[in-house]
Amino acid sequence: MKIKKTIFEAFGAKAKGMRMQSAVLGVGAALALAPVAMASDAGSSGTSGMPAVLGAFETVTSLMNSVWTLMTSNPLLTLFLAAGLLTIGVRAFRQIKRAAKG
Repeated sequence: MKIKKTIFEAFGAKAKGMRMQSAVLGVGAALALAPVAMASDAGSSGTSGMPAVLGAFETVTSLMNSVWTLMTSNPLLTLFLAAGLLTIGVRAFRQIKRAAKG
C-alpha cells in the first residue's frame, strides 16, 4: 500500500506542476496578443499597420518557442507530441503510397 501511496503522491505533484505551467501559458498567450489589441485601439497615435503585425508575429514566435521548449522538457508531453507526429507521418505516407498506385 505504501508504494501506491507514493505513486499517487508523485502524480499529484506532477499534476500541480502541470496546472502551474498551464497558467503560465495562459498568461503568455494573453501577452502575445496584447500588441495586436493595442494596434487596433491605437488609431493614429500609436503603432499601426505592418509594424504592429510584425511585432505581434515576433511575440507569437517567441511564445511558440517557449511552448516547444516546455513540451520537450517534460517526458510525458514529449511522448504525446511524438505520438501525434507519428500518426501524422503514417497518414501522410499512406496517402502518398495510394497516390503513387494511381
